[in-house]
Amino acid sequence: MSINDIQNELNSLKTTPDSINECKTIKDVLLNNIENIERNVDSRVINIYSRPWNKLEERLKKKKIVEHLNILLESSVIDKDIYIILLHKLHKEIEFNKKIKLDYNEEKCEITKFDYSIYL
Repeated sequence: MSINDIQNELNSLKTTPDSINECKTIKDVLLNNIENIERNVDSRVINIYSRPWNKLEERLKKKKIVEHLNILLESSVIDKDIYIILLHKLHKEIEFNKKIKLDYNEEKCEITKFDYSIYL
């Protein structure tokens, strides 16, 4: 390491008067810390639905079932009566930890294939 490298390192470690004046109040320090924490949290957002179906909690499974049934209802694949029957049966299956045969896409966080006729 040369003398210039050492001097450059020492100069970089010195604090400038401008940086001291920027954060001279406690409020400024707190705001700076809060901004740093928010940036850190924002960078670590995790989708709770991006896990295998068997790893999802009961309430999350129920929400995904409702989403899928709503899509089927809106696209007129099922009618309102079948929707209600399926909703009740599938919620009971989930509550009793029974396996539901379906394909779940973890990346898209949606049910891709579901043969609802089994539950009618």
